[in-house]
Amino acid sequence: MSNQKILVFDIEAAGVQGLKADRSFVVAFGFKWLGEKKTTVITVLDYPGKDCQDDGPLLKAVSEIISKAEGMIAHFGSFYDRPFLEARLLRAGLPPIPNSRLTDTCLVARKKFCLSSNRLGNLAEFLEVYTKKMDKRG
Repeated sequence: MSNQKILVFDIEAAGVQGLKADRSFVVAFGFKWLGEKKTTVITVLDYPGKDCQDDGPLLKAVSEIISKAEGMIAHFGSFYDRPFLEARLLRAGLPPIPNSRLTDTCLVARKKFCLSSNRLGNLAEFLEVYTKKMDKRG
């Protein structure tokens, strides 16, 4: 097994147009180091800024976490998470995400499988991977 530090992550954003970094902000960053059990979620409430939409302090913490990663994994990360974070980091005056390799599980599913949906939930259900949402379905 490799000793590389692989970061699995997801972001949540809010704002007028939550999918665009110039119209919204990061409200949460969830992450886990591959091979470890603990998942961590940090939010703007944990790192308050000058107002409720100031994600700068949160992004500083995110930047420190990402800088330790030798590789990253995110679902739809190539199209949303990474570009959104890059824009918000730039706005906050923080360094860009290092050129560590990003594996986008959505792109892998599109390229390798022929599924009815490449959404993360469908992929997990198809692969019979346990998720907390499965508990809620009964």
